[in-house]
Amino acid sequence: MTGTAYLTDLYATSELGPFARRDTRVYVLDPPHLGPDGVTTHVIAAIAAGLVDIFPAYGDGRIAAWEPLNAQAFGQRDHAEALQSIGYEVVEVRS
Repeated sequence: MTGTAYLTDLYATSELGPFARRDTRVYVLDPPHLGPDGVTTHVIAAIAAGLVDIFPAYGDGRIAAWEPLNAQAFGQRDHAEALQSIGYEVVEVRS
């Protein structure tokens, strides 16, 4: 594993407004993910057609690019598996 993905309470948004699906989540990555288009500290895990895509996001939950970071791992069906495909383990933090 490269690092840890922490679930946030941020709402995933785009230029069109909030994501419609309730199972879309924003995670913060530690350490940041280095992808082909740069570095991202936050990602959006969004389910479409039963599969999860991981998109880079800004610190406020807005999508940064529509190119998924896990395109090479097509077929992931939950957030944890999809984040593992890019090297992050999901950790649940309880207060």
